[in-house]
Amino acid sequence: MILILILVVLFGFGVSNEESTKKDSIPIQEKKEELPVEEKDYSSDVVGTLYIPDTPFKATITQTVDNVYYLNHDVDGSSNTKGNPFLDYRDNLMQSKVLRIYGHNSRTINTEFRILEGYYKEKYYQEHPYIYFETAKDTKKYQVFSSYTEVKDWSYYNADFTNIDIYKQELTKYKRKSLYDTGVEVTDEDRILILQTCSYEKKYAKYKNKFLLIMAKEV
Repeated sequence: MILILILVVLFGFGVSNEESTKKDSIPIQEKKEELPVEEKDYSSDVVGTLYIPDTPFKATITQTVDNVYYLNHDVDGSSNTKGNPFLDYRDNLMQSKVLRIYGHNSRTINTEFRILEGYYKEKYYQEHPYIYFETAKDTKKYQVFSSYTEVKDWSYYNADFTNIDIYKQELTKYKRKSLYDTGVEVTDEDRILILQTCSYEKKYAKYKNKFLLIMAKEV
């Protein structure tokens, strides 16, 4: 558990626990017993590829039975402090209204999600408004509607997005917090993608936990 907490602080992951409702803490799961590499086919954990056109960003996305394993393992199951970007274990690619994907960011290690810091600037958003998620079944196109740094409200971890009223409230909040007006409207009929990584924006340096959130809707 100490190792997991250290990784979260250093690399900027927030992971969820379905029973947790506290907004002032980041819930962390107990790490489950791992199978030896030779006893598991890690390719089965790959759920798709996330990419942004006309940028170097291309990330293989995994999903397993918890939100802990891929904090410090790569796509083939090898131990790696870079981890691997992963889809929240509670989210279903075909059915969930909201897909949450977490990825490391670091000032000392080159990680896939570092490039998302470009969305601090409106100009970068204007040049790269779309994010694609390719799976075995299809390729989904998402349009960014909000990007901001969060330091205390972790409700998106555990919100009941199946409740329309709650979903509307969450979407309104995401739009309101955006660093700039994207001009993109979003409603409770939309399916959305949430990308989270550690934020290194200087004005939030005093906060222990700060995460860059990129919100996009399926179009």
